[in-house]
Amino acid sequence: MTLYQKIPTTTARIDPLTVVAVGGVILLSLAATIAIIGWLPDAGRQLPSPIPGGAARAASSPTLALDAPAQSAEA
Repeated sequence: MTLYQKIPTTTARIDPLTVVAVGGVILLSLAATIAIIGWLPDAGRQLPSPIPGGAARAASSPTLALDAPAQSAEA
C-alpha cells in the first residue's frame, strides 16, 4: 500500500485585502455612528441653495403664474 502525504490546504495567514476591507467597514461604521450622534462639526449645517436668491424666493412663493389673469392679445 502506497502512502500519500497530504498537502496542507489551509494556512493561518489572513489575506491583506481582507484586512483592508474590514478596516474600511469599521471606519465607515464609526463615521456614520459619530454623524448620527452629532459629534461631527457642522453636522447640522444647511448647504446654500444653488439657485440665486431672487429665483429661490420666487420659486418658493405660494402664488403660481397660472393664477394670474390671462392677458388678452387684443390690447
